[in-house]
Amino acid sequence: MRESGIEPRKDVYHHMIVSHSRCGNLERAMTWFHGMKASHELSSVEYSILLSLVAKMGNLRLFTAIINSIEEKNIEKSGYMYATMIRTFSRARRLDLAAEAFEEMKQRKLADTAGYNVFIDAVCTQQTPDFARAKALMTDMEDQGVPPSSTTYGTVIHHLSRRGHGEPAVQMFEEMTKRGLAPTVITYTQVMRALSRGDEPLKAIAYWERMKRQGIKPTAIAYVVGIAAHCRAGELDTAYQILEDQIATSITPLPECFHALMQAEMKRGNMEKTMDLYKRLMESNVRPNMSIFEVMLRMLLRLGEVGEVELLFENMKKFEFSPPKWALIMLFKRLALDAELPRVRCATLKEQTHNLLNFLFSELSRSFPF
Repeated sequence: MRESGIEPRKDVYHHMIVSHSRCGNLERAMTWFHGMKASHELSSVEYSILLSLVAKMGNLRLFTAIINSIEEKNIEKSGYMYATMIRTFSRARRLDLAAEAFEEMKQRKLADTAGYNVFIDAVCTQQTPDFARAKALMTDMEDQGVPPSSTTYGTVIHHLSRRGHGEPAVQMFEEMTKRGLAPTVITYTQVMRALSRGDEPLKAIAYWERMKRQGIKPTAIAYVVGIAAHCRAGELDTAYQILEDQIATSITPLPECFHALMQAEMKRGNMEKTMDLYKRLMESNVRPNMSIFEVMLRMLLRLGEVGEVELLFENMKKFEFSPPKWALIMLFKRLALDAELPRVRCATLKEQTHNLLNFLFSELSRSFPF
């Protein structure tokens, strides 16, 4: 179009910028934006698009320069623009700038539920989350006639869950339900995870059963949390039943389901059941993660099963995992003690042992230079 001498309309530029941005081609999107800027007068809508684009690029200096340009041109900021500013400053760990943007948004009467939610998320996302401030913001919402939504509560519960704050998450959950806001499977999952991480697995199980009674179908993540809670509470029979129920559905289990059961069985000393779970996982269409292999390595090294460790290393290689250094050191000690080092058969193990020796030698050389 441009090569034919036809100047694209502004909506064509919009479409091309958004399309390239969604595809991750940010440089191409910026090229289209500069083309639009050269031939059209830019409004708040175009600058909102530009801010979102630069925010995705992670260029805080350019982002701030664009805001200054918006203010110099007296372009009216929209609620969406303020939300982008709060979110971007929060990710850059500049809560002070995010707070300034939020206060300006409030003064201009643009702070709706979505705006409050973005700033509450910013407050909770910092390295030291300020949950008291988040709660105060929710109170301020009501004072301003902006009632907290299920997303508001879900945001705070999510961050409480990440920190393992079980009781505060429960309080927030119960307050939400009293307001008539229906919890989703995600909300239940976050509360269960908070309780489980806070060493209250029995309470987590109570919320699992409550979720099931309400007819809410678990997601793959919810199954992980439910199985882990039952394992931590020592209710392995129920944990196995939950896994069987999940397999009977169309939801493929995540490797974390098997990991929770394997860890629980190994703690009980049931090495045979741990091995059975591993074999069942490998025979299924579930891709193992590193945690699965680490459980197996700990068990096999504890039992002194060097041959099985060699086979496990081969399996790890198939899934593009490298043996962790702690496992190599433990294996090296056992091989050295048993004088079996020359009889290592596995090519991967030979290579890793050679690399380990080089690593140990370099560490010793650094500590004791010759």
